[in-house]
Amino acid sequence: MSIRLSFILFLALSPFLSEAQANFVFAGYTQCTWNEITLMDSTYSSSDSSILFVTTRSFIPGQGKAFLGNEIASDSLLRFFTVYFRGNNWKAVPRKNLDMGLDASGGPSDFVIYSEGDGKSFPDNVDRSTRLSRLYQANVIMFDWPSRVPGYGGIKNVRNTVNNTRNLGKQYHNLLLLLKAYKARHPYKPAHVTLFFHSMGNAVLQNSVEKYGTTDLGQSLVDNIVMNAACVRSRSHRKWVESLHFQNQIYIVYNRKDKTLREASLLFGQKLLGCKPGKHHAKNAVYLNIHELAGDNHNYFLIIPLLVQHKGIGNFYNSVFHARPLNLQAQDYFRESKHKAGYTFTN
Repeated sequence: MSIRLSFILFLALSPFLSEAQANFVFAGYTQCTWNEITLMDSTYSSSDSSILFVTTRSFIPGQGKAFLGNEIASDSLLRFFTVYFRGNNWKAVPRKNLDMGLDASGGPSDFVIYSEGDGKSFPDNVDRSTRLSRLYQANVIMFDWPSRVPGYGGIKNVRNTVNNTRNLGKQYHNLLLLLKAYKARHPYKPAHVTLFFHSMGNAVLQNSVEKYGTTDLGQSLVDNIVMNAACVRSRSHRKWVESLHFQNQIYIVYNRKDKTLREASLLFGQKLLGCKPGKHHAKNAVYLNIHELAGDNHNYFLIIPLLVQHKGIGNFYNSVFHARPLNLQAQDYFRESKHKAGYTFTN
């Protein structure tokens, strides 16, 4: 597809893309802006619930409320914050390294390392990770990367996001190496770890794997990898997914009715994995089709009315995030797909 045609399609679709990015607010729970976030001293501690943020953003303290920027830090370093929350108030506490952040993590010992997609500021990711933590009672480590710049037009923001996914592979790989080192010193602290990638967050994983490999991550570093509504190309995904060997299981959740991904497919001129995985599936992954329950939604794992109506959605994510056995033969929740390998959600 030509650049000119892609641009014309983007102009036509941008109102719908913007609406789709914002529709998670319907789920209720929280709505975070910089006004609800306070930067605290590194000595601050609290018994409140918390999220560990591993951010790639530039750190700009002393410039009003917004202490993190909307671009990748020029030094390419990871920065760590414990974000405590109660109600709709959040306190962000700097930590020197991952160890200090994990040591400060209370609550459940099952960790979800969560990577979001396009259109997210730091407060957006605070909001999303708070929702995930509350809904699934898991300890969340948010891999926070810039994917929206206020003031940028639609096409410029998309290009910026795509470029950022290409430039964050090293940082994500370094996070996994830090996790490996921490687990070596504290074998029982993270009882279970799931890597959860949503939408364009999957592009961060793909670029990290293709540039830096996984051989130095060892075996069984994490329990599960969940590639959710993946905004990455379907074609040839099998090659890089089958190169993953540091997990026990991979789940690829897709929705062929996903409105956001269907429109993004037109924009990028290619089929996307989270919408149409194609015929050539990775042998080491389980494919799960959620379209019968999710309709045209993109953020189905956070939409409370869907979770209430269809128990199988919440049951799946809750089981995977806590590394519980997942019975794909349970006909109350799944059935084997007739025309493609994998399973379909039924309830």
